[in-house]
Amino acid sequence: MPQAVAGEDKGSVYYYYLKARLEVVRQYYLQEMPLWGWRLFDDGTGKNGDMLIFIKGHATVSVGIVAQGELVSVMLINS
Repeated sequence: MPQAVAGEDKGSVYYYYLKARLEVVRQYYLQEMPLWGWRLFDDGTGKNGDMLIFIKGHATVSVGIVAQGELVSVMLINS
């Protein structure tokens, strides 16, 4: 995502941080993932974050978005 300030790839898990509002990041993934062929399967909203689950064929990507002060952390899990 544009504006990412730090990130790390750990195989099937990628996470990064950025200065943004949680809702902006959520909307980014809801708009962009379908452009890459992913379909929203499920989503959930919690007190400090959201989880979006996308599917494409037999693949699944979970996007965890958590507000942490001025930063938002994003974790993408590919399975």
